[in-house]
Parts: sequence; structure tokens; C-alpha cells
Amino acid sequence: DSTSENSFARAQDWVSQLNLSNNPDIVIALVANKADLPAGEGPDPKQARAYAAKESLIFVEASAKTGLNVSLIFEQVAKKLPRGAPP
Repeated sequence: DSTSENSFARAQDWVSQLNLSNNPDIVIALVANKADLPAGEGPDPKQARAYAAKESLIFVEASAKTGLNVSLIFEQVAKKLPRGAPP
């Protein structure tokens, strides 16, 4: 939820917990939902983008309401999934 500082903080906690798995094949996307709302509410998108870059996450601003970039999220994740035989 791009309008909520609390959501951004929780997302950072989840990323930290996921990174504890030490799974080299993990793919994590940070999605700033509610991109259809006016700018100025919630955390600065630049802050979220910088965090995603620092943590090597996929970052997409999207809107579940309008469908903006929803397909892009899945496309970006699919591109990063490991290829090869299943374990």
C-alpha cells in the first residue's frame, strides 16, 4: 500500500525475514500498490525504489484498482525465476 508508511515498514521486515532463508533462487518483488491515487500520500516512491535497488528487489508501482502494471509484476518475476529442471 503506497499510501502507508506502516505497510512499507512491514514490507521491509518481510524482506529481512525472506533473506534469512539463504535461498539463492528467491525472487522478491516490492509492489507499491495504489499508484492510481494522487502523489504525496505515504512514503516517497524514491525511498521505496532506493530500498528495492539496495536489496536487489523488483520494484513496480501498480494499481490493483485500475490494473496498472499488474501484468508487469508477473512478467518481471517470471524473468527472474531460475530456469532448469525442478529439484
